Amino acid sequence: MDFIFKNGSVVCKVLFTLIIIFILIRIIPLLVTVGIAAFVLFKVGGYFKSKKRNKSRKKMWII
Repeated sequence: MDFIFKNGSVVCKVLFTLIIIFILIRIIPLLVTVGIAAFVLFKVGGYFKSKKRNKSRKKMWII
């Protein structure tokens, strides 16, 4: 049984690395999706705010 525990730390490191890689493969696409969605929402919100602002400026000049 000693031969099993001699390389135990290497096995633990490999398992730990595999677990981290598995978790990152699951989390990174989610983070990218959330980031893209937030970016799009901020851009769309800014677009509509600028349209609203320009519309009110045009009304001021017309009146």
